[in-house]
Amino acid sequence: MFSAFLANTQFCFHCNNSKFRRPGCVSQTSEVSCAARLGCVPELDTPYLKLLGSPGRSLPPGPRGRTIKVPISQTPRRKQMDIQAKKQALRMLVHGVYIVGAGKGEDAIANGVTWLTQASFEPPLIMAAIRVDGRLHDAIQQSGAFSVNLVAADQQNMVKTFFKPAETRGAAINGYAFEPGPVTGSPIFVDAPAWFEAELRHSFHGGDHTVFIAEVVEAGVRDPEVKQLALHDTSWQYGG
Repeated sequence: MFSAFLANTQFCFHCNNSKFRRPGCVSQTSEVSCAARLGCVPELDTPYLKLLGSPGRSLPPGPRGRTIKVPISQTPRRKQMDIQAKKQALRMLVHGVYIVGAGKGEDAIANGVTWLTQASFEPPLIMAAIRVDGRLHDAIQQSGAFSVNLVAADQQNMVKTFFKPAETRGAAINGYAFEPGPVTGSPIFVDAPAWFEAELRHSFHGGDHTVFIAEVVEAGVRDPEVKQLALHDTSWQYGG
């Protein structure tokens, strides 16, 4: 008896009403089409769009000749980023200025670098972002190590020469004397107030820079009281 009742009854999930099936009704319908056929849907709510699977489609006329138009969902688009604000905000990050070197002897090379910071206490790791289209990038990959030479606030003229292609002659790069690091052989500049050597552990390639993760294996401090040069102390910009 109960099964016979269900066979002749249609339930509307929109208004929770059950009605006897009318002649011509299909036996299985979705919640939305059920409501439409029974004439119980004045307006369809947004959740019913998921049931149709095709936003904006029209349901076929029911017994009462009604056709229900389902509105197309309007998903709000993400606002386009303010490029100028992005550039200004990124340039407000605080960076030091360093001379990073790699290679040995006549193959030694060095460039000015600003995107560099410590990344771990134990083991002592640093990370440096190096442009992929530069010779320094290739030298770090080939040697598996690099040096970091800190720069004093009054050494702007020195570091400025390392923002152009490096020229190595004997034991000098761009006219500044260096000596090989005791562990990796990477160039350590004799005028640097502090320095350290690092061996490459990981590298992450993305965009126009590679992030090198390296472990500090040796270090030296010649002037513990020096004021280090920071990028915001100069007229240079590297960021954005």
